[in-house]
Amino acid sequence: MCRLFGLDIDGAIADAARVSEAVARDPDPMAEILALCVEVFARNALGDTAVAVEIGNRAVTLADATPAGSGHRLHPNLFRGVALLSFGERTAALAAFTRGRQLGEALGAAWALPIYHFTVALAHWDAGEWDDLLAEVNAGIAYGEEEGSSIGQVWAFAIAGRVHLYRGNLDAAAAALDRGDAVLEKSGLQVGADWLALSRALLLEAQARRAEGVELLGLVWETAAALQATASLTLVGGELARLALETGDEALAERVVSALGEIAAHMPHDRIVGARERRARGLARREPEPLLEAVGLLEAIDHRFEAALVRAEAADLLAAAGQADDAALLLDASLTFFESMGAHAAAERARSRLARLRQARRRGPAPRRAVAGWDSLTPTEWEVVEEVCAGRSNGQVAERLGVSRRTVEAHLRSIYAKLGVVGLECLEGGFQRAGERREVGPLVGIALDRGWGLQGALDAVRRRRRHGCQGQVRVGVGAGPSALEPPQLGTGRTDGANGAGAVLVAPRGVDRGEPSGDQPLVRVDRGVEQERGGGEVVHQAGDGRAER
Repeated sequence: MCRLFGLDIDGAIADAARVSEAVARDPDPMAEILALCVEVFARNALGDTAVAVEIGNRAVTLADATPAGSGHRLHPNLFRGVALLSFGERTAALAAFTRGRQLGEALGAAWALPIYHFTVALAHWDAGEWDDLLAEVNAGIAYGEEEGSSIGQVWAFAIAGRVHLYRGNLDAAAAALDRGDAVLEKSGLQVGADWLALSRALLLEAQARRAEGVELLGLVWETAAALQATASLTLVGGELARLALETGDEALAERVVSALGEIAAHMPHDRIVGARERRARGLARREPEPLLEAVGLLEAIDHRFEAALVRAEAADLLAAAGQADDAALLLDASLTFFESMGAHAAAERARSRLARLRQARRRGPAPRRAVAGWDSLTPTEWEVVEEVCAGRSNGQVAERLGVSRRTVEAHLRSIYAKLGVVGLECLEGGFQRAGERREVGPLVGIALDRGWGLQGALDAVRRRRRHGCQGQVRVGVGAGPSALEPPQLGTGRTDGANGAGAVLVAPRGVDRGEPSGDQPLVRVDRGVEQERGGGEVVHQAGDGRAER
């Protein structure tokens, strides 16, 4: 295992083979599980992800058969989950991480528990769920420091730095990468060194030092090639090809494309390898079709952020070929995704490209995601708030959400910082008011979709409240009358999202018994006792309702 985390892949495989031979003569389930875990990681690093998943399945099955599940002290689900994630099976990987962490906690096998936070963070990276990623990274680093373990921290600082980089915070990115460098200097080469170098190269590019970035990634490429570390070659290959082309080194880009082509031919069913080979080839040959194929492969395995990056690159090639309309559609899709996740730097690059396309449809001012206040909370943070304000402990919240207690604590620290509150009592005080505003969002979409109008949505919110529905409103496919009944227009209500001290007014003459999808609401300042724009005046009642 020490060889493994020190990236001595060949030595780790040799040790695992010797153990396998020994247990064939003298069965020892614990030794066999350990050997299988080592082989899973090594095969995954070499790019044999399908084989790694199969071996991981064997390790978990063997651990399940040990007395009281004691084989899970070696955390085979952790290694299996990493292989599944590399193979593009994100949902199965997250399930493996959850089961492995829970079994490890129950068995008191704390040595690998911090690493689970980092592997879950990797899944959040792929999907573009970056606030959740940072919560897991912070929880894992804090846990590792308590346990005196730095395993996985290099990767954690690398991925956190990359998030800050794409969000346009270069100082925070540099600080995170410097911490990763410090861990490497203290502990020596370990898992995540390739990620750290990639993040550093991208930071150098953002600092207008692109040639230095190419030199750094070139060194990583040569080292990985010497070690036959296919996973590292696949990781950095696309960005190295792109940077090489942008610095005019087409020969280097072609060498990368050729090497990735050989890897893809060896692993034709690996969608991540296939996507990154197509990306490099499309960029080097200036062909949009391979890039669009890469987008399809990446979206199929829920690598949404990487898909958005490659989609924007395909748009550039389409625009250069005179297909401005198609390019604008692709750029617009990437821009929308970047904006939704707060990737401000990536969004700005897409926005500038889009502005150069004369045929692109007009966009309004870019909506910048809130960084403070209730509107800045992520869906996961809202779930945490709802649970703790319902009186549940951190441990109960963790169990209900399927995360660790430390992840809940990390989310709470982020929530308190965003809201500027210092404890649960202050949090509960703002939650009821904020929750009322938040209920409107999903119901508005449904009401407008069904032709009910905004007033119908507000009435639906009010009916749900009367029936005792608290906190987040969850409506979706298959929601029937009990979830969202047809609206009955009656009273308006206050809504902080429409301005402080304002109320919404139903237009005069609307039949209270029928939905109205085309009648506007009138915004009236609180306390005004006259008609505005033909609407019926409402005032706020003492209990927070709005009455006619």
